[in-house]
Amino acid sequence: MPTQKDPTIFGYQNFYSTTLTGDITSGTLTIGLATVPSPTSGILIIEPDSTSAREVVLYTSKGASTVTCPADGRGWAGSSASAHLQGSTVIMASVDEYFEGLADGTLSTDPARSILIPNHIVSGGTVAQSAGLVGTFSNIVFYLNSQRYSGSSIANKTYTASKDTYVDVTAVSGGAVSVTYSEVANNATAPSLAANYVRVAKVVTSGAAITGVTQTGVDSLNNQIYPTFSTLPGNWRTWNATWGAISGGANTLGNGTVLAEYTQIGKTVFFRIKLTWGSTTSSTGLDWCFNPPVTPSDNMIQIPVGHTIMQIGTEYVGDCRFFSATQIQPRSMTVAATYAGNGQCSFNVPAAWGNGHILHCSGFYEAA
Repeated sequence: MPTQKDPTIFGYQNFYSTTLTGDITSGTLTIGLATVPSPTSGILIIEPDSTSAREVVLYTSKGASTVTCPADGRGWAGSSASAHLQGSTVIMASVDEYFEGLADGTLSTDPARSILIPNHIVSGGTVAQSAGLVGTFSNIVFYLNSQRYSGSSIANKTYTASKDTYVDVTAVSGGAVSVTYSEVANNATAPSLAANYVRVAKVVTSGAAITGVTQTGVDSLNNQIYPTFSTLPGNWRTWNATWGAISGGANTLGNGTVLAEYTQIGKTVFFRIKLTWGSTTSSTGLDWCFNPPVTPSDNMIQIPVGHTIMQIGTEYVGDCRFFSATQIQPRSMTVAATYAGNGQCSFNVPAAWGNGHILHCSGFYEAA
């Protein structure tokens, strides 16, 4: 992940010019200058008049007679880190990094301009089969940590046979795009998504060819695959909600369906689940449950967080709660004497379930 420019200390000095006080190599990070620039952090150009030796560097701190670059601060803006001799000219001049930072707000201290932009893909990054196990990767534009990056000429990839491969992208030194391919066995749990990466695709292979490419929805860990602006927090998106039972026998979805969607704003999670019974759906389970999209806060356990509607010819109502941190439990309302209570939802509660019957469960809760 490239070093980010801090708008509170990053700056520019008009007509700045000085010289190196000593030779530097391509790996030197502390650079001696006859006169240091006034900004605490900024961009310098070494040997600006040489088309072969010109280098753009980012420095993030300074001393009385030196500036210090981060590990990836040499060779910025398409230049290459190289050696320079004592006495070489050093200036500040306008480069695209300044204009891009002003345009996207990352170099602005105005709160209205420095709003964080969530990680998402703007365009491209399409994975497609070329032939057999070989896949292509189109040019990509994406946001990562509020900075915009673009990658082109990304090499074709020969995928490993009989694997699920997850394709993740990040930005590296100089703003270049790096692609990481993580393999697991077919149908195995997805690998974790590393910090400062965006998940672009899941590629499935057989013994001889690419058989499927997924660039939408979520993986088995609920990491968004190919997040676009419309799938970012505050917008509804799906998760893999498994229909289970806290006790009793098993549930078999068969040709039934579970549609589960959620959105998260800050630490508040809103969710909705729709279970539609099919002709081959069956259950002997008691106390039905679904896994949540986001882990709840501990103080949500055993607390009602929403309502349940069961359409089984007659419409029944109830609530839903967290039975545990991993189980959202829909419940049916019951009547005992003069009081209303809540009981389990199961294969015969509140009535016998059959083809076309629907369970709706929705609510909101605090995330951990």
